[in-house]
Amino acid sequence: VVGLVGSEMCIRDSIPAIRDLGLFAVVGMASLAITTLSFLPATLQLLGVGQRGTRSVAEFALLARFLTRVGGRAYGNRRTILSSAVVIVFIALVGADRIRVDSDVLAYFGRNSEVRQANDAINTQVVGTNPFYLVIEGAEPGRLARWDALRQIKDLQTFLQGLPGITSSISVVDYLELLEAGLNRGGRDDLVVDEEGNIVPVEESLTFWEDPKNLEPLLAMVRSSPATFASVVTKDFDRANVIVRTQLSGSRAIEETLAKIRRYIAHRFPAELRVRPTGTLVLFTGTSSEIVAGQVRSLSLALAVIFVVMAFMFLSVKVGSLAVLPNLLSIAFFFGLIGLSLIHIS
Repeated sequence: VVGLVGSEMCIRDSIPAIRDLGLFAVVGMASLAITTLSFLPATLQLLGVGQRGTRSVAEFALLARFLTRVGGRAYGNRRTILSSAVVIVFIALVGADRIRVDSDVLAYFGRNSEVRQANDAINTQVVGTNPFYLVIEGAEPGRLARWDALRQIKDLQTFLQGLPGITSSISVVDYLELLEAGLNRGGRDDLVVDEEGNIVPVEESLTFWEDPKNLEPLLAMVRSSPATFASVVTKDFDRANVIVRTQLSGSRAIEETLAKIRRYIAHRFPAELRVRPTGTLVLFTGTSSEIVAGQVRSLSLALAVIFVVMAFMFLSVKVGSLAVLPNLLSIAFFFGLIGLSLIHIS
């Protein structure tokens, strides 16, 4: 039952490999059940059942007396056993609360390995080695060419820069600022004279942040060469991409960072601008979280199925509850032992 329920939960998973594995596991479980209920009894009937030998009967009687004594002892000390079980479950729950799931590919390499050293060198001297992306989608073409949308992207990048582990980010805003800086720099060395021939200071040009009218010439330059800026914005400005580079590698740290970004987006971005994190780093972290959540759902559903099956089989809710307790105790003990021993789960 536990295997079948676990397989069914895997089928509902969004990860194709796990879904396919769950599908084949269900087929295998169903084939086993059909064989056990049909082919096996028919085969045993054809083979016939032989008479048990004297030795087998004696051994069975010895086992029966042993189990009877064990049951009597357990019933006589039921209060002590139940109290001990409660204490064990409590300690196990405390230990299970200490379990931390953190998938980090770099952890499989030693500190002195070439991979770790190269990764650390790039992180400290160049830029973050692990990128992810924030895809911003507008409700209509040209939505991301508006000044207010670009301002929100700029503020988002400023927020990202303040998060631990994030080294840099690149968006269409950076390209626009770079183009504007190049255009403004070209006129700084020019000599400007008035009508009387006197040299006058060159007026500082306002940025497009200060004067939105200066934005249109920059947007025209971007539209004139869409292939050049394809990595950060589409030709019709309905979708933009913020490339974020980080030093993060553990799934737990990445998940915490993504949670902060999602909260910021939910509070600062309007509904017509949809922002979603994506990339290998995000998908890898989501996979780890989905596997853990799937295991919790599988175990919970398995316990529920065991309760229902036993309750219907014996027509007693009490028997169903008692059948769940040994399984619950073993599960709690297992995860409690993992938490108390501080075993790294990845």
